[in-house]
Amino acid sequence: MGVPAIGNPDLGDNPYQTEAKNRIRDVNAIAQIMEPILGDASKSEAEKLVSKFRSIRELFHFFAHADVGSLNFNTAVSRYLQVVARSFSYTLEREMLNGPVLPGSRAVHEYLFNSYGAEENEIFRVLFLDAANRLIQDNVMATGTVDRVNIHARHVIRDALDLNAVAIVLVHNHPSGDPRPSRADVALTRNIIAACAPFDLRIVDHLIVASGGVSSLKEMGLLAAAEKSAPSSPSQTHDREAVSTLSGCFRALLQTMRKM
Repeated sequence: MGVPAIGNPDLGDNPYQTEAKNRIRDVNAIAQIMEPILGDASKSEAEKLVSKFRSIRELFHFFAHADVGSLNFNTAVSRYLQVVARSFSYTLEREMLNGPVLPGSRAVHEYLFNSYGAEENEIFRVLFLDAANRLIQDNVMATGTVDRVNIHARHVIRDALDLNAVAIVLVHNHPSGDPRPSRADVALTRNIIAACAPFDLRIVDHLIVASGGVSSLKEMGLLAAAEKSAPSSPSQTHDREAVSTLSGCFRALLQTMRKM
């Protein structure tokens, strides 16, 4: 069966025509994926799937993370799509793990976009990094509603200390589809930066994931603004000194124990 790679070239560029072009591309891509097991029926089944999931991204997200038994669909096809979707997710994850997690990293953006760009509720995650910016662990810190999620800085710090992380990337999604950060997002970033400062825990970036893409507070210059405006207290310098002193005590204790 021949499946064209691109949709109708006569479609224009207004929002409705762009959506139609994207739908055609999604149908064609899914049809190509299912052609080895469905043959000529792959195009009609692909159209049914796109009608149900709206896009290939949402389809992949569902089959990679959900129980396919809940979908009233051919069992063999469901299993096949699950294997394809999970393989794709694994490939993106491995690509991200092969190098440092840096602001603007395409591999990181694709991994996050695929892993929860289609979620219906806000989810706050933190990528915990080592001194070379390599990923130690990707933790879901909180799950909220369609437009809000509550996160406490002390939970972020607790997990960072448990994992011996020296840097973190804050991540959350916007189910609305708009990846632009809100004032509340910037304020939250500012508060977390201030809380992490006494522990020398570096904030690499705050990424916002949505169907419209991934935005980076670092790339938008908002992370630097948040760092400059992070609230400080008279005790902050004292806190840093206390943490440094405590670390020195632990090192001295370890040296003494090694000599025993």
